[in-house]
Amino acid sequence: MSEAAFRRSFDDAFLQAWGGAVGGVTGTYTSPTGTVTSGVHVLVDPAVDFFGDDDGQVSYEKALVSLFLAEVSPETGGMVLVDGDTYRLVKRTERCDESRSQWVARHG
Repeated sequence: MSEAAFRRSFDDAFLQAWGGAVGGVTGTYTSPTGTVTSGVHVLVDPAVDFFGDDDGQVSYEKALVSLFLAEVSPETGGMVLVDGDTYRLVKRTERCDESRSQWVARHG
């Protein structure tokens, strides 16, 4: 089994066993071109922080949103709707692998 296949298998088993306990829920992903994918697994870690690396940083409510690549190929500008909350994907983080993609997302 390749490392990528192992990671996908592990993430799938984890979500089935612990998803509800750690905030894993299903949601809807809408790509920037309007393609809608329902029933995707989403992990959301809400926070408030600063975003930007120039002198004019902008403060806004953000969240870290994780999506699983077996279900969707997220892109900058994509929208995630989960539990009535909407998140716009702003920037992919370095915490990604062959199975999962984590994003800084604007809430609302």
